[in-house]
Amino acid sequence: MKISLVKVVGMLALFVGLVGFVNAQTNDETPQPITVKSLIASEMPINIEFVTVTKLEGKSVLTYSIANKNVQKLDAVDILVIVFSADGYARGGEGWRQRLDLAKDANADFSMQMKTEVVPEDRVVFLIHKAEGQAGQWEVDSTRLVKAAKAFVAGNTYSLPQPLFSKTK
Repeated sequence: MKISLVKVVGMLALFVGLVGFVNAQTNDETPQPITVKSLIASEMPINIEFVTVTKLEGKSVLTYSIANKNVQKLDAVDILVIVFSADGYARGGEGWRQRLDLAKDANADFSMQMKTEVVPEDRVVFLIHKAEGQAGQWEVDSTRLVKAAKAFVAGNTYSLPQPLFSKTK
């Protein structure tokens, strides 16, 4: 059986091309979702519908959805995100005020690039410290909230502090 040199070179080129294509497909950076646990006091006027961190082009992007639990319009929430290493030590955290215009029973999705780089081994905890709206303000003691997050990450039992409510004047 004779095979021409042209055919051998052609098949070799095809093989090299396929290997290169497969490597390019596997080396492309695909989003890597990282699980995030949300800890929200039951008396808060909101639910977190979903929250995740995705690695995109080397950056950690937090995406979350906030739902109004059947109260008057909500104007803002104060959010804390704590990043724990695999061995349970807090290695980063961020906090910000998310402005809202969230009517009764509505929800909204948000996305932001985190300053803290998150790796797949990390445990990320999403906390709501304060919510404000037409009805008033709900606020949870932030120190107790962070302690609950630490206990959760350590696998210990924890109780979320309930928010104090103050009516809008």
